[in-house]
Amino acid sequence: MDMKEFKKKAGEYLGLLDELKKQSVDEVTALAILREVTKDMRMAQIREERMNGNGQEPATQRQLNYLNKLGVKAPKHLTKIEASALIDEELGKESDEDSSQWPSVPEPWYSAMVPA
Repeated sequence: MDMKEFKKKAGEYLGLLDELKKQSVDEVTALAILREVTKDMRMAQIREERMNGNGQEPATQRQLNYLNKLGVKAPKHLTKIEASALIDEELGKESDEDSSQWPSVPEPWYSAMVPA
């Protein structure tokens, strides 16, 4: 990414942060929301790149090693897209297990954003 693209992207994020500040309780909440939004945007970009790429290529050794580390037995002739989906699925399971350890929150998270 060159400097011109970087400045443009930074301006977009700062504009989004300003909008979030107007809608949230404080700047910390706005920053937390911005982080989540940018993660979602990046994941959507990665998914699109995966789907537009040649998905029939064999899984990389790095993907196979990571699946092994996660305890997933990879089938033979696994493609990059299939390996990626297996990794996402396994990480989703771990995330669900981790979140079940937290106490439930009685109010929805967005209730803090509604003006009193």
